[in-house]
Amino acid sequence: MTKVEISKLVSIIYAHHNAPVPAQAVELFSLEVMPNASLSEALESVRRYYAASTSGRWCTAGDVNAGIRRIRRERIPSPLDLEQEAYRLGLTGMDAWKWKKACVFNASNGLGFVEASRKAVAELQSAPSVESKHATKTHVKGSPSDEHPAPYQLTRVTP
Repeated sequence: MTKVEISKLVSIIYAHHNAPVPAQAVELFSLEVMPNASLSEALESVRRYYAASTSGRWCTAGDVNAGIRRIRRERIPSPLDLEQEAYRLGLTGMDAWKWKKACVFNASNGLGFVEASRKAVAELQSAPSVESKHATKTHVKGSPSDEHPAPYQLTRVTP
């Protein structure tokens, strides 16, 4: 979030307590709020905090971060949703697993299910295939020979 967005967030928190916003409060929040948080997530986190609060305690940057994590967890699709979407996309095996993993990661970072799925498909299409990673190598060091590089002689031991 930008300083202007953090300033807006802090002013809303201070407005809940009818207090003026000190300059250092914006600076502290900018240091403590998650760097990848969006303003909409932070505002929703503050809204939920004060909607559920009965103690009169101030909403801190830690409360905002915890609220954002909660909001992001709610966005993560269920295993059934992931399975159905993978089937719809025609993904199976390792490709389905990679897509599900990327989709959950993208959703937990703030994307909705549709956007997370779209981004995961794009990542899957741009990644090298498993077959190309494990292709047989055509170059062998050394001279071609049928002889074992370290031949052993077996001797019979008699008791």
